[in-house]
Amino acid sequence: MANKTNIASIVMISILILGMGGYIVYDQGWLGLPTDPIPGIKNTWFVNGTNYDFDGVMLIANTLFNIIVNEGEDVYLDFRAIINGFNEVGYGSVQFYIMFDGVFYSQPQLLYTLEEKSGHQLVSASFQYLNTTMAPGAHTTQIRIAENSAENPSLRVYSFMVQTIVIP
Repeated sequence: MANKTNIASIVMISILILGMGGYIVYDQGWLGLPTDPIPGIKNTWFVNGTNYDFDGVMLIANTLFNIIVNEGEDVYLDFRAIINGFNEVGYGSVQFYIMFDGVFYSQPQLLYTLEEKSGHQLVSASFQYLNTTMAPGAHTTQIRIAENSAENPSLRVYSFMVQTIVIP
């Protein structure tokens, strides 16, 4: 009887040890199988341009990117520009918006006001955005620009970058 109890105890302890060993080896990544996406940059899309004239509300044509977002990835955008404006009326503004899948987001937005003085003005613009709620799948992204009362505005230089990233 004591022999059967000892055997049963040994079997139970062996099962527990094997179960914990399996947990440690698999779940803690000892087999080299990642349980979570590896942090870092996954994909990058980039464009830059010069002397882009605009009037009213329009999309910056070459900022349209078709992107793929995988499970666990976030979308990071970075837009930079030098606005070249000639303001005769004393006031002008330029606004930048993000568009995802053809829908423009009113927030966040980037608003630059040309000073209330006439003449040539250069204004530096920088816009960064992190979308942590983008559903996995194919998407489009683009920059929408709108100007009000500025005369002959243009982007002297600009760059637009989109990255899919995994944040730890």
